[in-house]
Amino acid sequence: MTNEFELIEHSKVQDIHVFLIEMHYRSTHLHMDIEVVYLLSGSLNIVTNNKKILLQKGDFIVLNSCQLHELDSKNSALLLIFQFSPKIFEAFFPQINEVYFDTTPIALETSETGRRLLENIVVASQAYFKEEEYFSLLCHGFSSIIMFDLMKLVPHKQMKEEKKDQLLLKLERIKRISDYISKHYQEKLLLSDIAKIEALSFTYLSHFFHENFGVTFQEYVNLLRCEKAKFFINSYRKYIVNHLWRLRFFGSALSK
Repeated sequence: MTNEFELIEHSKVQDIHVFLIEMHYRSTHLHMDIEVVYLLSGSLNIVTNNKKILLQKGDFIVLNSCQLHELDSKNSALLLIFQFSPKIFEAFFPQINEVYFDTTPIALETSETGRRLLENIVVASQAYFKEEEYFSLLCHGFSSIIMFDLMKLVPHKQMKEEKKDQLLLKLERIKRISDYISKHYQEKLLLSDIAKIEALSFTYLSHFFHENFGVTFQEYVNLLRCEKAKFFINSYRKYIVNHLWRLRFFGSALSK
């Protein structure tokens, strides 16, 4: 449940990154890129804007630049993720920095635009992974087409630059608070201590916390402690299972 500001390195293609990944859990984080998520199999919960969104197989969702989000799957989910920087479009579509997409699951195969968008995402992703001649040019070309389809398919609103700056300042405060809690969750934690660090009144921070985290300060701390305990228990369980499997394997091999 720690907030993380992810600085994405676009090592293969400038300002574009593609992942085909099996996801169990990704703690709360944000980044400057726009992120397009397509669920290939399983189910996935996305927590963002103080609400939990359930994605089923075949669903698609857009996460905006600087939008806090957490990913969680009870078993595992196979995701195709296409990330691209708004900087790609600034020269010919300067309004990109004011566009804010609704975070709503969409079944792409139910409309012609959705099917075309999915096809373009798949083609761009294949080019990204194959790395054939001029593949970066192909990825950038398809990114513009993908953005065009997003503007047609996904509900969105215009957010003025100053409002976006205010949002970023708020997110940075949320990140500082969450980082502090994550670092000190094993110690005695008081909201009044964080209020002093942030130079805020206790009352204001209490309201701010509940409004932006969706729970009270103490509930959040308790949830984090439970989450950490569950993580360590599961990690230990996996270690024991793997250790027993190795003992059995080598035991049967030696007996032969």
